[in-house]
Amino acid sequence: MFLVDFFLRRVGEDKLKAVRLNLRMARVPRSVTEFLTGVVTQSIVTAFMVFGVTLFLGARFNLPLYPLLAVFGGLGGGYGFYSLSLANLSSTAKSRQREIEARLPHALAFMLALSKGGVGIIRIFKELSQHEDDYGEICKEANAVVRNVELFGESPVEAIMDVAETTPSEKFREFLKTLATVVETGADLSQFLATRCDKAYFEARDAQIKSFETVAIMAEISTISVGLMPFLLLVVLIPMHMMNPMPGIVFYAVTYVAIPVGALTFILILSQYSPWEARRRRKIEVEPPGREKLQLGKIGSFFGGEGRRKISSFLEEVVEEPIKVFWTSVPVAVGFMILRFGTGLLNIETFIGLQPKIETTLVFALLIALIPFIILHERREKRIDKIVSITPDYLSSLSAAVSSGLPPAKAIKTLPPERFGALAPELIKVRRDIEWGSPASEALSNMERRIKSGLLMRITSVMKIASRATTAIGDVLSVLANDVSTEVFLKRERKAQTFTYVLITYMIFMVFAMTAVGMVAVFIPALPSQNVEMPAGVGIGIAPIDPEMIRRIFFHAVLIQAFFLGILAGQFRTGRIRDGLKHSVIMCFVGWLLFVGIDVLPLSSFISLPQPQVT
Repeated sequence: MFLVDFFLRRVGEDKLKAVRLNLRMARVPRSVTEFLTGVVTQSIVTAFMVFGVTLFLGARFNLPLYPLLAVFGGLGGGYGFYSLSLANLSSTAKSRQREIEARLPHALAFMLALSKGGVGIIRIFKELSQHEDDYGEICKEANAVVRNVELFGESPVEAIMDVAETTPSEKFREFLKTLATVVETGADLSQFLATRCDKAYFEARDAQIKSFETVAIMAEISTISVGLMPFLLLVVLIPMHMMNPMPGIVFYAVTYVAIPVGALTFILILSQYSPWEARRRRKIEVEPPGREKLQLGKIGSFFGGEGRRKISSFLEEVVEEPIKVFWTSVPVAVGFMILRFGTGLLNIETFIGLQPKIETTLVFALLIALIPFIILHERREKRIDKIVSITPDYLSSLSAAVSSGLPPAKAIKTLPPERFGALAPELIKVRRDIEWGSPASEALSNMERRIKSGLLMRITSVMKIASRATTAIGDVLSVLANDVSTEVFLKRERKAQTFTYVLITYMIFMVFAMTAVGMVAVFIPALPSQNVEMPAGVGIGIAPIDPEMIRRIFFHAVLIQAFFLGILAGQFRTGRIRDGLKHSVIMCFVGWLLFVGIDVLPLSSFISLPQPQVT
């Protein structure tokens, strides 16, 4: 295409080098020419589309100089798409840096486990590249090393140095360059990896502690911005509206746009400081013959045959993965809304002599949809937290037993499960699996599948590799114990440092909600219902304000703010949105209760403000 070739010929050499480097850092399997050809082609198409749309709209609405506007719009649209495409490539490379550095200590533990068994460095990288669930973007770097050796015929040192020059992480680059020196000189690889593993854990712990300060600052800013700023805006806009009437869309913009957009912006920023979690792919599990599938108590005992099995299976999956409860709770919430809107049934307000309101419908639909998930999620998280907190003690004990000369399976059977609290029921099942003939690695994998914890998945992955590579895995178990201890410490430290900000969030919400109730119940009814003329010479008057609109604005603002403040509280407390849903539900219900209380027990009957004189 002539236009594509024309623009490609005018791309500078420096730009080509930058794009080539970003492609390699992002591990995008495309050449520079292929990538730029696609970007330029799409930019040209975008330019013509923007030009055509602008030209049509200009002619339709008879805008002045619309042909010139269409030309500039098309050029701007095309150049904007081109710039955004290159910026997105650079952003992809930078986002990989954070993930690589977050997973580096765990990847080093994996490499250490293999090196203990005398596995060569290229074989180590090949094994590492096959565990994307555990180590993510590091697997792509490892795969690049293997590709350079097997496809391009480079030596291990050359392959490692080539990847070191193109990795986006400075820490990983420095590690690879030192590793290349170790491989070239024939030094002790296990000793080097053990030293770097300890260093990586120390640096990760130090970096996380420093990031807590940033999280604390962002928590303060987000709480004030989302909690107080919308309220102050609404309070200021009311007298301004009375002095100089303005369209209602201004109030709606603050409530329905400013609060959600502000909250989502801070959620996105805080997500950059969220702790990394391993991703677990769903696998089809086949029960070994002779073993009964774990049942959840006596659930489904009133049903027979296939029905009972399906109900039990579904409930087991929901308990293990609470997010699946949305497949049931969301349809129930939608059905609740349909019944209220369409048939008038379930109108609970009629029992207290009130008219049905849409806010009640939405709040109760939200409760129906979220409460089952919240209960199951909190129950599961508490169980996993107890298990993870005792895991370092178990790994240390197992390391001591293995270091004394016992094989892993024998060591697991020797340790009494009752010493390890919440982990005891799972350890009993692990011992049972080993007694039935399963290897220790498989028994531990079965435990991980039952618990479904990303941390335990990573631990069992390393232990499986270590047990296959060597029987002397005491050092590896000590490293894993240190790994879990670090994560437990960082998690507790973050919760401790952000607890105050959760309380501040609730306090700010209550201030907003109580003040909004006072405004709606006392202040707004005291305002004049028609124009008020000021004394001669003043030159201004007081315009009436729609009390129903103000009530609706404040009511919706409280509910929207409650939902997003709850999510923010979970975001800076644990780094996960789902942990903030319980705060959202509590605050939404409290906000709804306060506003319903206005209708049940009007505050204006207890408090009377002087009415302005209408002339």
